[in-house]
Formats: sequence, C-alpha cells, structure tokens
Amino acid sequence: MSFYIVVKGKLTPFQFQYLDNKVPIRLEKTLAHGQIVPKGNTAMSNDVFAIDAMTNKLLTLSPAAKIKDAQALMNEHKIHHIPLIIDNKLTGLISNRDIPENMIDFEKEIRLDKVMSKMVLAASESTPLRHVAEVFLNENINSLPIVDDDFFVTGIITHRDLIRWLLKHQKFTK
Repeated sequence: MSFYIVVKGKLTPFQFQYLDNKVPIRLEKTLAHGQIVPKGNTAMSNDVFAIDAMTNKLLTLSPAAKIKDAQALMNEHKIHHIPLIIDNKLTGLISNRDIPENMIDFEKEIRLDKVMSKMVLAASESTPLRHVAEVFLNENINSLPIVDDDFFVTGIITHRDLIRWLLKHQKFTK
C-alpha cells in the first residue's frame, strides 16, 4: 500500500481512485521480501520513489508540545510542516496554516493536540514520486509524512522537495 491516513492516532491504508494500480515495487523491497523480480522489468530502474526525494533529517514534536514550540521550530529551521509523533508513530501534523497569526502570548501556551491536523495523509517510502505529486495537486496539500514498513515516521516530503529533486536531476528542458 502506498498511502495511509491517520485518524485518531491510527494509521489505515488508503487508496486514491485517480491513481493507477500499477504501483512499481522498489528492488530492495522485492529482494527483502523474497519475491522474484520479473525478467525484463526495466520500470524499476526508471521509477523514483518518495524515499529518493524526501527530507530524512526530520524535525518532530509531541502533540503535548505548545504552539510556541512549533512556531520557534518553524522559524528557526524555515519549515512549514512538523509531524507530531508518539513513540515514533505518526499521530498528527502541524503546519503554519494551523497556527493563527497575531496570537497573544497566553494562546501560544495551547497544546498542539488542540490545533493539529488529526486526519493526516502519509505515504510509504516506496510510493512513486509521481503519485505523491498527483496527491499534492488533487488533495491541495503541500506535505506528506513518510512511513516505513513498521509505520515509523522516517521522513517528510513537501512540494519544495519535489522541486528540489526535479532541479537536481535536470528534469526541466532548456
């Protein structure tokens, strides 16, 4: 499964109807799970996956952290999304859109679990990058936390990561 949705702290597989069902499998996953790679399958070498473009130097907070903690982390590192985790498992997401501007000091003491996005889309490390881009466009979102096979958060991919990958791999023609 490529995508998941977190509802009330529980990660559940989720399928978008507009994505095709021809999801390639990373070669490492295929070998790790003892499956045989079909001969002549060149699709794997050309496909790019979420793990290839994600930010893996992840900054996270607990849902018990305060709004002021999230604001400080976002300002210091110039980021806009912070996964909220408990025991390395995704429980929510806070973005700069979730935090009202011009908050007074006592409002900044509110816990993140009161303002966080509780229904969060996430993707697996082996989600094709083109599917990530389609979901960004169709769901009007700018980030997806990335989870491994044990559903631990291993990274995050944002629209900026997509653009960075495209530029680095010269996917724009001159």
